[in-house]
Amino acid sequence: TTALAFAPIAMLPGGAGEFVGMIGVSVIFAVCSSFFLAMTVVPAFAGWFDRDRVEGEKSVWWRDGFNFPILSEGYRWTLRQSLRFPVGPLFLSFALFGFGMYLVAAVMPSQFFPQTERDQFQLDVQLPPGATIYEAEALTERATEIIRSYPGIEDVHWTIGEGAPRVYYNAFNFQSGVSGFAAGWVTTSSAAQTRQIVPTLQMELRDEFPEARFLSLPFEQGPPVNAPIEFFVNGPDIMTLNELGEEARRILNDVRGVTYSWSTIETWALTIRLMADEAAADLAGVRLQDISADMNAELEGVRAGSVLEGVEEIPVRVIAPEERRGTLSSLRDARVGVGPDNPMGTPIAALGDLELAPQIAVITHRNGVRSNIIRASIEPYALPAPVFTEFQAQLDEAGFELPPGYEIVLGGEAAERGDAMGNLFGAALPLVIAMAGCVALVFNSFRMMLLVLASGFLSLGYAFFGVWLFNLPFGFNAIIGGLGLFGIAINGSIVVLSLLRANPGAMADDVIAQREVVVDATRHIVATTLTTMGGFVPILLTGDSFWMPLAAGISGGVGGSALLALYFTPAVFRITTMKPVRKAL
Repeated sequence: TTALAFAPIAMLPGGAGEFVGMIGVSVIFAVCSSFFLAMTVVPAFAGWFDRDRVEGEKSVWWRDGFNFPILSEGYRWTLRQSLRFPVGPLFLSFALFGFGMYLVAAVMPSQFFPQTERDQFQLDVQLPPGATIYEAEALTERATEIIRSYPGIEDVHWTIGEGAPRVYYNAFNFQSGVSGFAAGWVTTSSAAQTRQIVPTLQMELRDEFPEARFLSLPFEQGPPVNAPIEFFVNGPDIMTLNELGEEARRILNDVRGVTYSWSTIETWALTIRLMADEAAADLAGVRLQDISADMNAELEGVRAGSVLEGVEEIPVRVIAPEERRGTLSSLRDARVGVGPDNPMGTPIAALGDLELAPQIAVITHRNGVRSNIIRASIEPYALPAPVFTEFQAQLDEAGFELPPGYEIVLGGEAAERGDAMGNLFGAALPLVIAMAGCVALVFNSFRMMLLVLASGFLSLGYAFFGVWLFNLPFGFNAIIGGLGLFGIAINGSIVVLSLLRANPGAMADDVIAQREVVVDATRHIVATTLTTMGGFVPILLTGDSFWMPLAAGISGGVGGSALLALYFTPAVFRITTMKPVRKAL
């Protein structure tokens, strides 16, 4: 059952599966190895070293275990009361399960994957369209001075015009050939220094460079996403998509925690337009396509060769000096159509009117449909889910409505979380059915199978209570821990049920016999519970934000499963052995 519970994690497809799949594989191999050792090596060593106490020999704790008569009698009393009044343990178990679910739904914030604790953080700068690479270089130089003024900064690295090299496993940036873009990363003295610097630096850089979108962000765990908040406005008309996107961005910018928002459709990019006079072009002996090619060469340059630097071929481009192409008036004086018949060429101004005009520069599509992608960044170390929830509430308050034929599709962290959850539970459902079949075959009873599965589901409430107890957000790792816990939590109930069904007095509704069976099983249940919880103590002590939800969830659920095995399971078993119930069944 434990191997089946971790199998969905090992089989999880997509980016989340690549990230956490090895957790399931490792646990499955460990459990199978443990089973092999328990069936072969452990019995051999037990036969050599284990022996019963000889009559008259003094009891010692390392052989006979601990024994506290006062605690034993008190424990027996609680078991007897729970078996005499079995409705009480049932009510308490379901109440605690409901409390755990309430914490998930209404108290704990949601976070797909946490930021990593790392002595580095990333930088991302986007200037307005039309910015030159020299403007980007000057901005990064000013930003570097500000960054280096913070204590604990060791190195600052930039790449201009394209994405930074991949310095972290999920840090992807596919920008290339964008002159107004720069990306980089900063190395600090420690992970604690990074957490202290990044929020303050983000605020300062935002105020210092209002003309740019300047992001200072920690590296994150899990599958990469384009932005923490992302949604797609799909529809047929470009201008309507742009209006809807601008209205959504206006609302989004007022949400607490949002630093920047942007859209992918660019409708007001300035372009140079020549209203060419064909008659004048014919008199000058110039074709319209030649005019276009000459103007493009004047503005963008012409590739004239390449230089081999190491193993990389670097193109060489010849371009006109800045004074010839820096202003619209200087471009009017530029000459085109230079050739043997026209050695001086013809001024562009003589061929028509030259003007700057807005034009739709970028039209994005998604699944063959025109789409305006709205993205937003949030403050460093903020949780995206509460920010997006507040944004949705403000959309409703503002009366934001879509025209017929338009729709909004979620993206970003919300979409990744939804896809990962769907894939996880899609793989888990058939394996839970297989687990139920295994339990039913062991007990030859569907009632006992339902009882065992019920104890597993109830333990999830205790798992989420453990996550809340450590003041952690409810994320994917907590869910992974809960799913793996399901196979661990039912083991105690299986042991108790097996012993109860093997005892004739317990099967005959003898409360004392049932109590003594549970007491005999307690040492085993408590020992396995403490060893399992103890295995996660080192992770809990490290305070790592990534692994703590997994460790806290499994530890809390395992602790709760021991109580379920010792109180809930015997109480339900007692109800099934009562004579009126047995007659009804």
